[in-house]
Amino acid sequence: MQPKILITGATAAVGTSLIKMLSAKGVEVRAAVHRTNKLEAIQGPNVEVAVVDYGRNDSLDAAFKGIETVYLLTPLLPEQVGFSARLVDAAKRAGVRHIVRQSAIGADSKPGVTISRQHRDAERYIEAARIPFTHLRPNFLMQNFFNYSGISMVTHGKIYLPLAQASVSYIDARDVAAVAAEVLTGKGHEGKRYTLTGPAPLNVYEAAGIFTRATGVDIRYVEMSENEARIKMKAMGMTDWTTESLMELYGVARAGAAAEVTDTVWEITGKRPGTFEEFATANLAFFGIGLGKRR
Repeated sequence: MQPKILITGATAAVGTSLIKMLSAKGVEVRAAVHRTNKLEAIQGPNVEVAVVDYGRNDSLDAAFKGIETVYLLTPLLPEQVGFSARLVDAAKRAGVRHIVRQSAIGADSKPGVTISRQHRDAERYIEAARIPFTHLRPNFLMQNFFNYSGISMVTHGKIYLPLAQASVSYIDARDVAAVAAEVLTGKGHEGKRYTLTGPAPLNVYEAAGIFTRATGVDIRYVEMSENEARIKMKAMGMTDWTTESLMELYGVARAGAAAEVTDTVWEITGKRPGTFEEFATANLAFFGIGLGKRR
């Protein structure tokens, strides 16, 4: 039997999908969580939940005990590099043989923006630890439309973003998870850096049109200025650091740097990445309140 796999960031979009995929394959998983308010999303056969205090070595060591393979997903924080380093140190103490880290597209770009530099620094820390690694670098997740514009879509039929007419090759979190599942359980991926994208770039006007056709309700994109976006983000409770880091990412996208399309999902999984149309159709339940009936 394959040793149990530890997954951090277990309740994030990629983490929940990855746990379901591995569980369905009969792979034993230890899901590391800091809070217990989303456990229903990750519970299932072959899944052990570990509540971890990431600031305590004894808690980390307990989570890593008996683990040989780790999926390392860390939250968007100013101290992300140090947070990731603590997990890598725990992995080294436990004798982990492979770390698969969820990074981000453009992590190796120069000079890069705050988040990309953080991801690359975290990648370098793993490499310096001399633990076999694989870096997954996904583009913007399709699920981010729900995270950042979900309420306005449901209540007002509007998507508010500062992306102008930028095209982005959004990727479904389920496709990132499918790649991760193959890399975690397969061979020959050590030392690789994989850039993951959806099948085609599209702008937010096109995304709004796809949501409209899928739901039968008029959903429109409202371009925001940077100042308007900052005000909205802070009203959502985002810190100044998070707000400015995301604004940098939106600027990169507006410059055309997020439109790249790769074949990596197909090459690793043997399946094409899902389209935005498929994503919208698969998530109709999200629109069940507030948008009324289909036309």
